[in-house]
Amino acid sequence: MEIEKITKQDYKEKTAPYRAWLNSISIPVALIVLFIAVFFGFTVNAAGMIIFVFAIITHVNYKKIQAPKICHVAPILYYVYNVLSVFYVMSLIAHPEVNLTAAILSLINFALLILVIAFYFVAAQAIKKQFPRMKEDYNEAVQAYKGKK
Repeated sequence: MEIEKITKQDYKEKTAPYRAWLNSISIPVALIVLFIAVFFGFTVNAAGMIIFVFAIITHVNYKKIQAPKICHVAPILYYVYNVLSVFYVMSLIAHPEVNLTAAILSLINFALLILVIAFYFVAAQAIKKQFPRMKEDYNEAVQAYKGKK
């Protein structure tokens, strides 16, 4: 059976829901791993920035696939988390001794991180519900695109 060949643009469109779903799963898992690594004293300088870039890409993909509005909550909360992290670090630099502001910002950031992780999993479920055949569509698009080359 001959597989119909598709263009690169069609390939991107057909694989977008699966890629958005995959990012919705991988971002919170990466955040959990990063948090655990930092908790145990490992320094992971670029990992946070890489996850942030993936969050932006995922947010753009949500827009492209017209994902449910609930999907946009996680990236927005993640942006807020990163902005608050800047203020947290600034308060630590300004007052290296333990201070109330740093403690409050730390608790708020931790709560936001938990919400970000939860909402990414909610987004993954919403995408799965909206695109029940996304995995099959992805596999078919990959085969059709590879057949083109």
